Amino acid sequence: MDNKTSADKINKYKKNKKATIICTVTVIVLAVILSLLYMIDYDAIAERWFGNKNEAVTEDLFFYEPDFKTNILEDQEYLELNRMLSYSNGPETFVITKDNYEDYGVCCVLFGKYFNALINGDSDTYNSLFTSDYIEENGLQSNFPMQRVYNMSVTLESENNYSEGEYKGYTQYRFEVLYSILENDGTVRRDISSEGTKPLHFEILYSEQTGAKINKIISENYINKTTK
Repeated sequence: MDNKTSADKINKYKKNKKATIICTVTVIVLAVILSLLYMIDYDAIAERWFGNKNEAVTEDLFFYEPDFKTNILEDQEYLELNRMLSYSNGPETFVITKDNYEDYGVCCVLFGKYFNALINGDSDTYNSLFTSDYIEENGLQSNFPMQRVYNMSVTLESENNYSEGEYKGYTQYRFEVLYSILENDGTVRRDISSEGTKPLHFEILYSEQTGAKINKIISENYINKTTK
């Protein structure tokens, strides 16, 4: 082996060793950086800059004492609020001022019964509006006082006809539902404060045999807004 060949091998060995060291150091540095990034509290940073988006979920809500004696339909303050139902079915919106829900379809009739049951403190009628699947999952609603419901708004989100599967022959409707409760006592809704509002999403199943029934109610984690 001549001196040139020996020197080439030594240089090649040094280059390979240097590359190995660089790779090792790079991996260690990246590992340290990733560890530091993992330790950062991004939620705290987001809250500092943008505010707490889930404020309504964690806040302690105040509820009035349930009152089974008072007839709210004799409460002048409540009667002066907007107690009409705004019902949007596709491109049209109707403001229903009388109990003529039948003029606007089976889902509107269901919502008329739903809100009237709340206002009249009628738990039996209220429970009759839900499917057996909903009752099995969530249980029956216990007795509740008359609810001072107002600013009622119902908007159709989607409609789907089932041609197969468990709900073959049914039509599924999804609605966004908004309403407030003056002096909310928490017996029916514990996700909103008195006079607050938060969207609910209703899944309604309809067939000629069963009629329209509420199958699901999903609450959005939105911040409460005081409305009158």
